[in-house]
Amino acid sequence: MRVINPGGNEFHGVVELKQEILFPGKRDLRRAVADKNVAIQELALAGFQNQLATEVRHLYDTFSISTRAVKLYERRVAVSREFLEAARKKVSAGVGSQIEATRAEVDVVNAQKTLRDGQAQAATARAALNTLLGRDPLAGLELADSASVNFDLPPADTLMARIVAANPALRVQQMAAERAGLAVESERKERLPDFIIGPSIEYLKDEQTYDFSIAFPLPLWDHRSGEIAAATAEKDRALAEHDKLKQEILRDAGAAYESTAAAREALSLITPDLRARLVTAMDESARGYAEGRMTLLAYVEMQRTFYEMQTNYIESLQNLIDARAALETAAGVPLETLVPEATK
Repeated sequence: MRVINPGGNEFHGVVELKQEILFPGKRDLRRAVADKNVAIQELALAGFQNQLATEVRHLYDTFSISTRAVKLYERRVAVSREFLEAARKKVSAGVGSQIEATRAEVDVVNAQKTLRDGQAQAATARAALNTLLGRDPLAGLELADSASVNFDLPPADTLMARIVAANPALRVQQMAAERAGLAVESERKERLPDFIIGPSIEYLKDEQTYDFSIAFPLPLWDHRSGEIAAATAEKDRALAEHDKLKQEILRDAGAAYESTAAAREALSLITPDLRARLVTAMDESARGYAEGRMTLLAYVEMQRTFYEMQTNYIESLQNLIDARAALETAAGVPLETLVPEATK
C-alpha cells in the first residue's frame, strides 16, 4: 500500500496485492528434494536401529557363551579338587607320591585362575549389554535362550547381491546422489522467470482505478552458471562416494562371509555326539584314577584332552557369533532379512 502526498489536501493512495507464482516444474523439484531429505533421514534412522540390534544380539550371545564357559570352568575346578583329594589320600596311605599331590595342587590353581578369568569375561559382557540396554551395568541378567548359532548362509554371490540392494548406508548414498541430481535440475529451472501477478486499486479524490498486472522478471545476465556447476560437481561427488562405499561394503562383507563360513565349518566338526562321549570318558577316567585303575599320566592326558576340546568348542562358538556380527555390520541389516523364507 502506498499513500501519496499525505500532507496535502487531497488523498491519493494505491493498494496493491502481489503473488509470486513459480515457473512450472520448480515447485515439484523443490518438493522432490525435500522428500529425498526426509527419506534419507528415515533410512539413516533405520540403519542405526539395525546396527544397534546387531550389537545387542552380539553382546547377548557373548554373555551366553561366557556363562556357558564359566560352568565348564567350574566343573574343571570341582574335578581338579577331587583329583587333589584322591592324590592326598594316596600319599597318606603310602601308595602315592608327593609328586602326584603337587601336580594335582597345581592343576587346581590353574583351574581356579581359568575360572576367575571366565567370570570376569562374563561380567564384562553382562555390563556392556546392560549399558547398551540402558540398565544398571551391575544388574543381574537372565538368559532366555542360547547363542544364535543356527542360521542359514546363502551362497556368497547371492548374499552379496542382496546386501547391495538392502544396505541402508548404500541406499542413503544412492538417495544423496539422486537428491544431487534433482538439485542440478532445480538450479537449471531457476534460470526461468517466475510470474508475479496481482490486482491494484488507486484512490483519487473523485475516482478509483482498478488494475491487474502480470510481471515476468527476466534474468538477462544471471544464468546461474556457477550454481549449476557447483550442483553438478556435488552430484558427481555423490556418485563417486556411492561407488566407493559399495566397494568397501562388498570388501568387508566378503571377508566377514568367509570368516562366518569357516567358523560354521569348524563348529560342525565338534558334534554333540563327540562332546557327549568325551564327557563320559572324562567321568570314567576320574573314577578310574580315584579307584587306582588308571595311572596319573593317563588321567592327566584324558583331562587335558577333555578341556582342550571343550575350550575349542567355546572358542568356535564365539568365533561364529563374532563373524556373524561382522557380517551383519557390513550388511547393515540382520542376516534373517537377507534370507528368503523359502530357504529357511
